[in-house]
Amino acid sequence: MALATIFIFASTSALADRYSKQKVVYHINYDTPKKQAGALRNIQNHINAVGAENMDIKVVLHGNG
Repeated sequence: MALATIFIFASTSALADRYSKQKVVYHINYDTPKKQAGALRNIQNHINAVGAENMDIKVVLHGNG
């Protein structure tokens, strides 16, 4: 049992150390509010999945909207 516990903690630690902080740029150039909201929802989903502390996000917005 103790060996299994050690293995689980070692695996979890290895997964946490495998990836560095994510860097991502979202480029949004839609001119309709519905598409803009969809893009922002995708960004929020990404933040929810990875955690804000594990990523550096830049959002570029431009267009006729």
